[in-house]
Amino acid sequence: MGALMSTGTRKVFITTKKLVYAAAGSGLLLVAIFSTLITRAETLVTLRVYLPAILRAVDFPNPISNPGFEEGYSGWNFFSTQGGLDIISSAQAHSGLYSARLGNWDENYRRAYISQYVDVPVGRPWLTFWHYVDTPEDYCPMFTRYDFISIQVNLYEEDYYSLCDDVDHPNRVWLKQAFDLSAYQGMRVYLRIYFESDGNWASDIYVDDFNFEQ
Repeated sequence: MGALMSTGTRKVFITTKKLVYAAAGSGLLLVAIFSTLITRAETLVTLRVYLPAILRAVDFPNPISNPGFEEGYSGWNFFSTQGGLDIISSAQAHSGLYSARLGNWDENYRRAYISQYVDVPVGRPWLTFWHYVDTPEDYCPMFTRYDFISIQVNLYEEDYYSLCDDVDHPNRVWLKQAFDLSAYQGMRVYLRIYFESDGNWASDIYVDDFNFEQ
């Protein structure tokens, strides 16, 4: 009910019911095509395939304008209690020369934010960016907000995190942050990254290299 056919170092066994095994060898792909109307009839068709296939990574466009602040204030709206002109900084950068400094060691009760309108891409709803934190805060119980970052969409808070210096939140290193904005896929939204500090110890935080990922 079947035929055994040799193809170099590989073998293909064909029956009238189904193709049991097919393998590509030496750039040659063997495909079995048969008819169930003719008993014990097998037809072997040889297709030439050029191997190996070369796959290239796809570079998706970044929907965020000026994501690494290398163009200064272009593309972003800025605000701080110092007038906003103290935000673009070359003191720290994850890549390139600049980042956005939202916190400030020299200022308690600081309020600052960066914002822009952005189209949340379908299939890549995770907002990501890198931050560099330097804070004296070493006690950050859950749900407290001494110094913190708030991720806001259309002025609604989607998430937040406190700035802290402990085992779970190492300081003075660049760390990647990610936030799920799946609810806004395919929509144009007003994105705002907001910082606030209390009156005790001021915190420094720099953010850089914004993007959307899967």
